[in-house]
Amino acid sequence: MSGSPGRRARRGGRLRRARLGRHRAGARTERRSGPAGGREHLGPPRAERPDAVFAANDVVAVGALTCFLRHGIDVPGEIAIVGFDDIALAHQAVVPLTTIRQPGYEIGRAAAGLLLEQLEHPTAPPPQLTPFGAELVVRQSTPTLA
Repeated sequence: MSGSPGRRARRGGRLRRARLGRHRAGARTERRSGPAGGREHLGPPRAERPDAVFAANDVVAVGALTCFLRHGIDVPGEIAIVGFDDIALAHQAVVPLTTIRQPGYEIGRAAAGLLLEQLEHPTAPPPQLTPFGAELVVRQSTPTLA
């Protein structure tokens, strides 16, 4: 883990609070990905399965989507799937994937600029980071709301 001890402690505190919030809301966080993560949801009866899966990235989401479809689970009828990245595969999947698009080029450009600035001025305080926006791209892996 990188960063100063204070920064690592703050990040660890945020992670613990996020896990606690998910626990209180009744949400589960799974560490399995793709088909392995999808297979885990095949065993319980339909009433006990989650309504949706939010994957860490589109590759994992497409893996779960493939697993569900192979086992006859209707996406989005029985389970909705959302990925993160909006890679080309997302709109080419058998069921086009709803995903979160992030401005990858702009993020990379800003990161390179910050790195160059840090190399030129290694003793300068860390710069203020500007968050980048994200966009929900709704496709057919999630149901439409009436």
